[in-house]
Amino acid sequence: MTTELAALSHARADLPAFIGNTLPEKLANGRAAAEKILRKYRPELSFDIAAADQTLSKVEVWEERNHDALAKTLADPTATSLPEAVRIAFDSATAQAFVIATFTRAAWGIGPWMSGAVGKEALSPGVKTINPAWAQEDAGYRLQVFGAVVRMEETGYLKALFTPPAPGSTQGLGVAPVVVWAVVVAVVAIAALFLLYLYSSKRLADNNVLMRDLCDKAQKDGDQETVQKCIEATRSLQAEGMIPGVSELASGLVKVAAIVGLVWVAFKVVPPLLKKKGSA
Repeated sequence: MTTELAALSHARADLPAFIGNTLPEKLANGRAAAEKILRKYRPELSFDIAAADQTLSKVEVWEERNHDALAKTLADPTATSLPEAVRIAFDSATAQAFVIATFTRAAWGIGPWMSGAVGKEALSPGVKTINPAWAQEDAGYRLQVFGAVVRMEETGYLKALFTPPAPGSTQGLGVAPVVVWAVVVAVVAIAALFLLYLYSSKRLADNNVLMRDLCDKAQKDGDQETVQKCIEATRSLQAEGMIPGVSELASGLVKVAAIVGLVWVAFKVVPPLLKKKGSA
């Protein structure tokens, strides 16, 4: 996907701005807003990774095949609907998985942002991947995903995506509406949101490997604040299979948190008990 098409998609998506004086504050508020919306439809935030990848691939092929037509339509401020030949259809199950999986990818990596580890790494001396420009772009991709969820909810698209048609409805793919139904992207604004989702998801897949490495480094260095923020960011998110090494890292972080808890108990609880015993 070209940067030109990404810029046109962003311009037509009309994403909301999240409040905050810093990027971590904006990321935290963006994630909270998007997560609240998605949990309304899928409380456990579960999804099928294979179905999500299937939709991601389908959107990618659609974008490549129709790049010029999409760019022309998005650049036209008077266009509200895609030409019929450029529209794309999904089944609801895979589209749902795509929406939740991309949110998960965006939410999973904000732990090092919340602890300040990203900022410290970006400003530390030396030539490295995580620098101020990278950090700014990473935050932008995550905010685009969170903003897209909020915008899709405001347009009513998420309700159509997650809520089965009325019983007896003839629309769909010829099967029971409660199982799966057809979803067509025909509105320009929704197409822009799907393209931004594609653009952000592909880049966050690589970025989250670096975020995982920051969490891993924090664990080895004894940076307990970052370890805790990594745990908080990933709690209740289905990420195994999306981010290499995530299950091993999660297990390690939980062990570290448990050790820290025991150390805290040892320092805070045991001495007073010994003092009481000595007095007695």
